[in-house]
Amino acid sequence: MLAPLKPLESPLFQSDNFRPIPAFLKDAILEPYKAECVYIDRAFRDISFDHELVAFAEVCVPETFYGSQTGHFNAVESLLCLNQIAFLTIADFVTDDAPHAFREAIGTADLQSFKENVLTRTFITSVKTQFRRTLDGRNVVMRFSFTKMRKHAGMVFMASEFEFTDAQSAPNKPPAFFGQATFAIPVM
Repeated sequence: MLAPLKPLESPLFQSDNFRPIPAFLKDAILEPYKAECVYIDRAFRDISFDHELVAFAEVCVPETFYGSQTGHFNAVESLLCLNQIAFLTIADFVTDDAPHAFREAIGTADLQSFKENVLTRTFITSVKTQFRRTLDGRNVVMRFSFTKMRKHAGMVFMASEFEFTDAQSAPNKPPAFFGQATFAIPVM
């Protein structure tokens, strides 16, 4: 399980280890989503990791897009958030020239190539989630981490862990919602 989450207002996010993912990048990468389904507000990448890609995001799901309001954050929205933060994390990494263990595996260093050849062909191959309690979808913080990668059959498989917390989440307690997912990315 990931370390406990701290709110994005924390001084932790003011350190040199956390770099905001630029708004122009967010707009470019999340452009294919309907506006009412873009749930990521601000996002940051933790650049202190050499063997993981780690990001945090403020998430707001003001209303569900597919039916009656449930009054809480649910699995459908969580998968959209998962896709969005994964794409933003990879795109930010692709546009950053800093050395990293995943760089060679991704195989592209330009945003246009990423959008045309990677973004449109990346998918989740597996996902496992656990809810401990309901979340208020209007004010959620997400932590996301690509933890491992391997190449197989012309694809890069990237394992990830994620967790969601809200204002009701107690420090040093397990997150309200967490899980693992594996993404498949075509080798460039």
